[in-house]
Amino acid sequence: MAVARTKHSEQVMVVTSNADGQQQLNFTNGHTVAYAPNFKTVYYNVQNSRSNSIAFFRGIKHHLEQDAKVVYIASVFSLSSIVAMYYARKKGRTIVLAPLGQVNKKMLALKSSIIKKIWLRLFIRPISNKVLWHVKSEPELHNLREIFFDARCILSPNGFWLTDYTGHPISKHQLLENYKLPQRPDSFFVASIGRIHSQKRFDLLIDAFALLKNAFPLQPFILLIGGNDNGGKDNLMKQIATLGLTEEVVFLGYLNNNEKEQLLTASDCFALTSSGENFGQVYLESLACGTPIISTTETPWTNVEALGIGYCAEPTVDSVFEKLKLMYENRHTINRERCKKYAQEHFEWNAVANAFMKQLNELIEP
Repeated sequence: MAVARTKHSEQVMVVTSNADGQQQLNFTNGHTVAYAPNFKTVYYNVQNSRSNSIAFFRGIKHHLEQDAKVVYIASVFSLSSIVAMYYARKKGRTIVLAPLGQVNKKMLALKSSIIKKIWLRLFIRPISNKVLWHVKSEPELHNLREIFFDARCILSPNGFWLTDYTGHPISKHQLLENYKLPQRPDSFFVASIGRIHSQKRFDLLIDAFALLKNAFPLQPFILLIGGNDNGGKDNLMKQIATLGLTEEVVFLGYLNNNEKEQLLTASDCFALTSSGENFGQVYLESLACGTPIISTTETPWTNVEALGIGYCAEPTVDSVFEKLKLMYENRHTINRERCKKYAQEHFEWNAVANAFMKQLNELIEP
């Protein structure tokens, strides 16, 4: 949760827990870190695996008693969010709620669907038109309004700092050496990054990659997949073995920011054949590295072909194969600088923040 303290957000206080995945950050309870002159973060200790914090529940009331005008809450299905909304409403603060892709019919049909629907009916629907929703893309806006038709929305994407993606380019040879892989730097590198889960449809990408390999038998290819296993890796390993791709498809595991940048800059293209993204930050990260992308029609990145920075596939094996084939055949004509320029002009944080604040001020001005 972020607390904007003045009318024009000149000061921001982030109030959060010390949860860090399955671990905890090494901060004492209530510890404040000043990351910038007008940007501070307060950490409260968690009490359980769901990252709930009694200390946070107590602390948030104190923070909202200050001169905060706007309260930004990230996540819908969280007890901490409900507590923050309760106190923010009680104090008459403007609430900006980020659904983070959670509030759409497809997601609600997945795990714990009944509990989520009850949660929305009890806690969110009564205030759905009283808060401001921060959506990251047109598809997320559409999905949200299918459930809350009267939602007032700020449409503003994620962003990036260009300086974070200009520091550590490496060669294909070095990338293979880093992961102790056979040296075939003449290979066409396809990178993919995401949690290893059925929603990301790595099975589509692997089947399409097998067709690409068969279509160009004299050209070596390699598919490098980064990301934590969220229950889908075993099935994918069986698929890879069946297709005879154990040497060409490699799982790299979790990648930190530096490793992610190195993979993307060394690769010929990035492909993520996801069945649904509210934004898809990793597509932006790839473009920021100058690497063209293959997205799907189930993501917001459907305009990449018209922009000359990649291809957009239907979520089918044949369509993904056709786009991979086009990417390989046109590998010398797609301009990597054009990818970087598009990312910089539309998504660098300064431009994103200005657009967000313009919409916010228009919605909260009397």
